[in-house]
Amino acid sequence: MEEITRIAAKRRAAAVALAVIAGWLIAWAHGAQAAGWSTPTRLSAAGQIATYPEIALDGRRDAVSVWAQLEGNREEIMTSSRLLGGRSRWARPLSLSPDALSADFPQLAVDSAGAAVAAWDAAPTDGPTFIEAAVRRSASAGWGRALRISERGGYVYQPQVAIDRHGVATVVWSASPANAKVTRIEASTFKPETGAWSAPARLASSSDQLLDPQVAADARGDAIAVWKRWVGGGILQPAGTNGTIGAAIKRAGARAWRAAITLGRYVEPMGQGSASFEFPGPHVAMDAHGNAMVVWQGENVRRVLTEVAVWNASQREWHVQPPVSNQFAVWPHIAADSRGDATVVWQAQAGGISVATERIGGCCWTRPRTLTRGSVEAFYPRVAVDPFGDALATWSRSGGAVQVARRDGLGGVWQRPDNVGAQDGGVSELAVDAQRDALVIWQQPVSHPNGILIEVSAYAPR
Repeated sequence: MEEITRIAAKRRAAAVALAVIAGWLIAWAHGAQAAGWSTPTRLSAAGQIATYPEIALDGRRDAVSVWAQLEGNREEIMTSSRLLGGRSRWARPLSLSPDALSADFPQLAVDSAGAAVAAWDAAPTDGPTFIEAAVRRSASAGWGRALRISERGGYVYQPQVAIDRHGVATVVWSASPANAKVTRIEASTFKPETGAWSAPARLASSSDQLLDPQVAADARGDAIAVWKRWVGGGILQPAGTNGTIGAAIKRAGARAWRAAITLGRYVEPMGQGSASFEFPGPHVAMDAHGNAMVVWQGENVRRVLTEVAVWNASQREWHVQPPVSNQFAVWPHIAADSRGDATVVWQAQAGGISVATERIGGCCWTRPRTLTRGSVEAFYPRVAVDPFGDALATWSRSGGAVQVARRDGLGGVWQRPDNVGAQDGGVSELAVDAQRDALVIWQQPVSHPNGILIEVSAYAPR
């Protein structure tokens, strides 16, 4: 299938491109002695090639990261933690994935008590891919053994993870069963009381390609999964690709997911997602009461805009809302605080990064603000917020350092972005916690064979 071919090509392209990529990790930690960014501390060993880092914080200032690391002709999933409320050093990295398999594209989620789940693509030296996952019951506990959670046969990829405050974890993924002309969105749930993963549940099935799933969970244990259905077009065709956005909900304690529905249509311009580090698709955020907001790329009068749909938990129904703005918008990303105030960032037509906010289910978005400065193109924006509305946004730039901007409080002003790391920074991810700590992690190109380093530093508030 075209998408599987694209993913395989992406992997091959990444294997070449990542030979000159390095990772850096920046932490913004309140309570440090001096303002500003500290000198980075290296996490990974010199000479290694470490990519696709993920980062998460619990409610006690403990942090955990995962990444993929090339070892010979295979990749493995590595992890490192920082405990004692941020007062300890980052632990020596350890491997989560079995030695006999090659593993890639890790994803990570952590609850407020420190329970964590990691999931990734896995495959033997030559054979179909599947999904593996590992669970950590608390910040001080060791990681459990990696387990296959998807069915055997076919190609399974693009896992995404979420975890609620009770440690119930959900992993969703896209699957193409062997000898079947369909693709599926599937999910498995881990329950701490049983210590077991559920059999894969089928959320959707189609003769079209179902791709780029995302999942979110609220404090009560409700989970929402969203994905795209690729209907027509091609990545390198002038009109790009198009299709629909699907969604399904699983209420806390329920045995099954509700029937999937279609939220709207999406478009992707020519070339978007080709040999990139990210998959364009919908993103979802939930507040503490189970309300949710989904953003994606839609088309209005031949312009790509950020479309919006809202799940009202009390009414138990979806509402489609007007676009975030009338700007051209690609790569939208969303985060929400516990009260339901949502912040969306996106890449605008001129290559800058824009941001706007609105209460989930509210009437009006704030006027978009441009976060970037200068003429250097910025891309792959990410945003995270703490329960009180403090926000952190990060993005990559062509030939420039990764940048990070912060906002103190929902009504605060976005500060001038900081450069972090060296030039030619790669894709970044981030996390924030209830103590207003934050972490940003990204890939940084360097010359091979110097390897790919993952480093950490702390930010102290002024």
